[in-house]
Amino acid sequence: MRITKWIKEEPDFFNLIYLGKSPPSITLDEFIEIKDRIQSNPLELKKHILSDIKDKRELRNEDTLSTATFYRRANQVELSLFSNNECYRWFSERKITNLS
Repeated sequence: MRITKWIKEEPDFFNLIYLGKSPPSITLDEFIEIKDRIQSNPLELKKHILSDIKDKRELRNEDTLSTATFYRRANQVELSLFSNNECYRWFSERKITNLS
């Protein structure tokens, strides 16, 4: 990959951070599981979902999922599932409430 070469050889690129540098902290399967479980049972405690995901990762000898990352994703899912203003979803996800 050309970027990897530049980071090693070009001083201007030594501290470059790009999206492909590290894998995402949550997998697509985990995101889908969070979405499906919240959608099917909105009253389920999120800590139970997090615990199940952490247990699965432990069985696969993977790094644990950070609590902050999990709750950030769970809140995004809730916003997308239960938000009434679809056209303003981008703003509400970023907690931008004053649109005047």
